[in-house]
Amino acid sequence: MKVKLERALIRNACYLALFFIFGSFSVANAESIVYTDTVPVQPLRWTDNMSFPQFDPTLGILTQVEITLTSRITGSVVYTNIVNTPTDISIDVPATVRILPLNNPILTAGGTIFAFTETVGPLASGARTFTGDVSNHAVYSSQSALLPFIGFGQITTPVTATSAFIAGGDVGNFDFGVRTTADATGVVRYVYAIPEIVIQKFTNGFDADNPNDPDVPQLQPGTTVTWTYAVTNTGTITVPGASVVVTDSQTGIIPLLDSNSDVGSDHALAPGEMWRFVATGVVEDLTAPSTPVTIVNGCNPGGTPAPGQRLTYRNIGVVTVPGAQDDDPSHYCNPAAPGIVIKKYTNGFDADTPDSSDVPQLQPSATVTWSYAVTNTGNITFALASVVVTDSQPGITPIFVSASDVNADSLLSPGETWRYVATGIVQNLAAPSAGTTVVAGCNFNDSQVPGQQPTYVNLGQVTVPGATDDDPSHYCNPPTATIELQKTVYLGHNAGATCPGTEEVASQVGAPVTYCFEITNRGETYLDTLIFTDTILGIDLSDLTYIRGVTPLAPTASIVYYAESTIPLGERLNTAVVEANPTDDQGRDLPGLENPTAQDTARVSPVPTGADPTDEPLQKVFIPLVSK
Repeated sequence: MKVKLERALIRNACYLALFFIFGSFSVANAESIVYTDTVPVQPLRWTDNMSFPQFDPTLGILTQVEITLTSRITGSVVYTNIVNTPTDISIDVPATVRILPLNNPILTAGGTIFAFTETVGPLASGARTFTGDVSNHAVYSSQSALLPFIGFGQITTPVTATSAFIAGGDVGNFDFGVRTTADATGVVRYVYAIPEIVIQKFTNGFDADNPNDPDVPQLQPGTTVTWTYAVTNTGTITVPGASVVVTDSQTGIIPLLDSNSDVGSDHALAPGEMWRFVATGVVEDLTAPSTPVTIVNGCNPGGTPAPGQRLTYRNIGVVTVPGAQDDDPSHYCNPAAPGIVIKKYTNGFDADTPDSSDVPQLQPSATVTWSYAVTNTGNITFALASVVVTDSQPGITPIFVSASDVNADSLLSPGETWRYVATGIVQNLAAPSAGTTVVAGCNFNDSQVPGQQPTYVNLGQVTVPGATDDDPSHYCNPPTATIELQKTVYLGHNAGATCPGTEEVASQVGAPVTYCFEITNRGETYLDTLIFTDTILGIDLSDLTYIRGVTPLAPTASIVYYAESTIPLGERLNTAVVEANPTDDQGRDLPGLENPTAQDTARVSPVPTGADPTDEPLQKVFIPLVSK
């Protein structure tokens, strides 16, 4: 049996030595790895196995295998002269050790280990011991001979040891015995070379090694991009074509060899030879790539803050040969695409169109505030001085709000939004100032009443190098909601037939009088939900008698009520108050408008008669309201 532990120790010591000796593979000099295995001492004849690791093909290119076989043979010879006369004897002990490498000729080590001649006296005996070494060495260098030694497994090869003896002299006159033992040691030395290889990758013919190099190509999304990979053998050993592996860091990009670049079409990359590999792809929109890609900042060879860096595609070409590897990046970016968007607001409302539901209704002479949100929608950066925000209305100057500048760097980066602000005085749009643009609007419900109103429009505009945008915003004055009350009084009761009456009546205390109430819509809206009170008379709308007119009240329309009473004791000044809710012609409430109110008075002055008059209380007339 072999001593496994001894073999392991030898092998590990070999590995450790190799680590320090051959730890660097940067130079294409010959390197070697040595593996040793042994067969322990045992009596001859024997057959055993030796085992060695194959050559790891990732270390380099195997150029030679050297095998050395040695064996130490020991033994003894004993002999006895069996006659009474001196006898001449001679003995030769030859031995042979053989190892059979895979698919290679047998390696044999052997020869005569011990030989002697002697005259032995009558009936005398003798003994001899011997030790001898045999060895042999073989070198394999042809590709067919090397091939079995390459891989990631083990090589197991049989080893045999034999011996014999040759006796001479008066062989019939003596007895003898020969005993032999032998061990065996096999040493495999792999000699290999480490290639030197260089790859240079190009994007559409440009090296573009660094993302900010001036030759980084700017490619339109959706077009075809071609990558080429120049692979050069810079070492001193030829690399088999099958061992040259070119890959790309980007998933789905597969470089293929241009066979025209293989000099001699021999599928071997000779020293100094350069092969060309090619791959194609579709240029990505780097703001929204369709597949996961590597994106870095680049395309700014000047290193300036504006237009600044932008998204840049990177992929890396890699070449791998046994024992060596090299890589090289290349880049592209999409063309500079300046983009800018402005969004203008009036008192916080977008109000893009004149009839938008969010168009604010502002009272003349109030303060109006416009804000302008400016967003960089492109892929380049703009300096503050190059961002120009204006307004179409003369005298309106948008002012930059520095607090909106992210990082306070005066740079409008892609995706960043800045804010500008301007203020003004709300105009009376019935009589706007010169240079004011007024359109019809403020009628998002498409009503006939109050209908379209004069509507102010101004346009915010932003201009940057290579792009411009504008956005309108609007406001209008509220429609007028006005109500009028005419209260009159006349002498007599005739069911309001002569309403409205005179402004005042003089007559006997207790004489009948009729109060008339005429309510008129003097505004631009409909009016409904009338609320009427007359605290002196102590009446409300439920105490009045309807004569004519309907609600809701259209603009300029009137409705008339009356109430019958008597002349009181003493002069009476009555004040009536009316309130209404403004709506459109469909009865929809008009938000933002206060309910208009109106009031009016009527005076009644009695004439004393000499009798002791009494003050008669008001006679109320209760007539149900007419349904609206």
